[in-house]
Amino acid sequence: MAQEVEAGAETVEKAFMHDFVHSVDGVWTAELIWAVEVINGEKLLTRKVVVLKGSSIETARVFYRLK
Repeated sequence: MAQEVEAGAETVEKAFMHDFVHSVDGVWTAELIWAVEVINGEKLLTRKVVVLKGSSIETARVFYRLK
C-alpha cells in the first residue's frame, strides 16, 4: 500500500507492507508492519510486530540497515 504525502515543495511516497501470520496450531497470531523510514538521518528498514497468545500481548520494533 502506498500513500503520497506533501512535504513542503516535494512529494514523498510513503510505502509499507502489512503481514498477518498465525501458528499452524492456532496458538498465536502476529501482525507485522514493514516500512522504510529515515531515523536520525539514516534510511532503515523497520518492522513493527504485535504477537498475541491467549490473553498475552507482546510488541517489538526491529531496525535493519540498508546497504
